[in-house]
Amino acid sequence: MHDGRPNPDVWGSLITCAEIGLGIYEIAGRRKSGLSIPKEIAEEVLPESVLTQAEPDGDDLCFTDPLATAIAADELIKQEIATDPEALSQLKRLNQLEDIELDTEFEEICEEVGEFELDR
Repeated sequence: MHDGRPNPDVWGSLITCAEIGLGIYEIAGRRKSGLSIPKEIAEEVLPESVLTQAEPDGDDLCFTDPLATAIAADELIKQEIATDPEALSQLKRLNQLEDIELDTEFEEICEEVGEFELDR
């Protein structure tokens, strides 16, 4: 029976676990990281395409795919379900990665350098 603690079968050995909303956890494990959301809440706020990416764990759905996790995090912010101020700040920083103003031009540099062989 599921006792509310993160399932090591899903995450591996836990590194961190923070409650970001009522019953909603951001989890980092040795094997996977992501969000654990009560199934009832997830089904209410997330699109079906994201729900299919979740791994069931008792009454919760675990989102470990980076894209599904990002979409779930975005919905938690939009609908004000994530309530922890520190977690909100962290989730919003994830959204900023897509902000064009924060583009580091790393991809362009990599294209300019191209492939090269290492001396043996």
